[in-house]
Amino acid sequence: MSDHEMNFSQQRHFISPDDTKPVHLLGAGSVGSHVASMLARIGVTGLTVWDDDSVDSHNIGPSLYGKDDFGLYKVDALAAIIKRDTGVTIKTERKKYTGEPMRGTVISCVDTMEARQTVWKKVRKNPFVDIFIDTRVADEFFQVFSVQPCRESDIVYYEHFLAYRSDETAPQMCGRHSIIYVSSMVAAEAATSLAKFWKFGRTNLHIERLCGSETFINTGETNEAG
Repeated sequence: MSDHEMNFSQQRHFISPDDTKPVHLLGAGSVGSHVASMLARIGVTGLTVWDDDSVDSHNIGPSLYGKDDFGLYKVDALAAIIKRDTGVTIKTERKKYTGEPMRGTVISCVDTMEARQTVWKKVRKNPFVDIFIDTRVADEFFQVFSVQPCRESDIVYYEHFLAYRSDETAPQMCGRHSIIYVSSMVAAEAATSLAKFWKFGRTNLHIERLCGSETFINTGETNEAG
């Protein structure tokens, strides 16, 4: 190992890079940028990030981006940051996900119910997708779903939280994330859920949390892969 390669010896009790799988990350905003960084730092090398947006001033506070990234495509800026900081090269798609075939692990960091429904159509009962993670954020409230897409009980449970439009959602259900301690916390929950599934075959189907509150709700039972 050279002095410039990442050393994973401190994390192998939790997860080894050998346990990781290829990942499609849909959305490179405040949550998605932190997710991408965390995945690279736990040893994921087959990471593809999808986003059609560019970096604006309001992205700097809650995201991984800096002032020199203004105007760049988010995926290009993110790829440069991760390459600089970790040496990992990520694949980028300068476009919004519109239903392309999916394989591996899928993480959704999108902002609308319609976008989630598009993703779910390609993930649901897809034998080539091992786990689907959906993050939802508003202010200091967030949800993280960890769904095994070929498991019938997971499908039934998740679709209960998917069967409505963005304009029918309560404010806390969709899209408003604007401060770094929330976006990084959501990303950490998503990365934790993924690492535990890869290593132990377990998921927390549904986690809810209100940041700054002592309340922590896990409304889904822990599932053993089977």
